[in-house]
Amino acid sequence: MQRGALKDVSLAGTYEFGGGTNATNILTGVSFAWDVPGTTYFNSTFYYVNNSEIADDLQMTLTWGAPFEVGASRFLFDGYIDYSTSASDHDAEFHFNPQLKLDLGTTVAVQGCSTQGLTTPTGTINMAFPTALWIRKAR
Repeated sequence: MQRGALKDVSLAGTYEFGGGTNATNILTGVSFAWDVPGTTYFNSTFYYVNNSEIADDLQMTLTWGAPFEVGASRFLFDGYIDYSTSASDHDAEFHFNPQLKLDLGTTVAVQGCSTQGLTTPTGTINMAFPTALWIRKAR
């Protein structure tokens, strides 16, 4: 279903649990895949979040992947942004997690290592330089 920059629409769902807490969250919503030049994928997802330990809220998630080359080296810049709204018992939160990945299969001679498709983990060796930014207003 391609319409202009919109490539696809789908239903989305996520189940979150663990992480050192007893909290479980059920996220349901809709996702949009976009045709953004220079990216292999760019998605926006909008969720209603049923939280077990705090008031329910809304969340927007953006994900992207943009491959590029510098000389013979292949890179992938990907990541996600999460924004969740505030509710009666908690403030809004913003999480930004970009990653820069180097495909070592194209940088060093690794016998039997395929360098096709940085987004496919099979046969590739990636070195990631992750960074994360988490913003939460202090109470």
